Amino acid sequence: MATVAVMLAASTLLAHVEIAAQSPGAVERVVIDVRTAWASAVAAYRAKPTADRISVSVRDESRGTRRDEYTVRLSPAEGERPESMLLELGSLRVFASQGQVLAWLDGVRTTYWRATYEGELDVVTLSRLIPPVSLPQLTALRGGEDVGVVTMFAPDAAWTAAAITGLDDEARVRVDGRAGDMAAQMILMPTGRFVSLSVTIAPGTIVDLKMTPIEPGDPAEWKPDLTGRQRVETLAELRPRAGDAGKNAGKDAGKNGSASGGAGR
Repeated sequence: MATVAVMLAASTLLAHVEIAAQSPGAVERVVIDVRTAWASAVAAYRAKPTADRISVSVRDESRGTRRDEYTVRLSPAEGERPESMLLELGSLRVFASQGQVLAWLDGVRTTYWRATYEGELDVVTLSRLIPPVSLPQLTALRGGEDVGVVTMFAPDAAWTAAAITGLDDEARVRVDGRAGDMAAQMILMPTGRFVSLSVTIAPGTIVDLKMTPIEPGDPAEWKPDLTGRQRVETLAELRPRAGDAGKNAGKDAGKNGSASGGAGR
């Protein structure tokens, strides 16, 4: 759950938005503290289970634009329910909770992969276990006064400026930063939910993430049933074997909503 300090900071952000909207002449840009903006994201993702569908585009001046899509579902710890995460990366599912990461293919109930981690899961730790996935939502769930690593595309990004732009329903919170000589930008709703993340990773190459909130489903149903599954040593071994295709297909599908596209790492 969000701490009292985080909730107060998030309330401060909403107050800034309301004051800006009611000011004479309606100021359309209000500078705020980066920590205030980040606290709203922390509060949003630590308050209750959330889910975002993330559309990724990689724009390269020489190679055009590549697109991908994936889904992240997060549940903060509450009472006896532990913190958990479910990623939907095309047909690959990745579940993490209580020091272990499980992976399997949707619709294939014969194999699974398992790894362990110590402490709390974050973007950096996860990138050591599976191919890197940009997850600012997980970073917000981790909390902290300062913005942590939101993407392995720019692990050293420094977030230095924030402002509320627009009015009423069009209000957004823009947070700007730098990753070396390259620009980085996050856009939040006034409630703290992510709208987008953009990072320039090389001259002429920009990674854009667009987030769409969706229903998270029941966190109790995110963890797979491993009964009858054989553990494999690598993610590559999860690919369907002869006779697996279609076996028990549909038993996992739809459990947590529709599957997303590729991994978008």
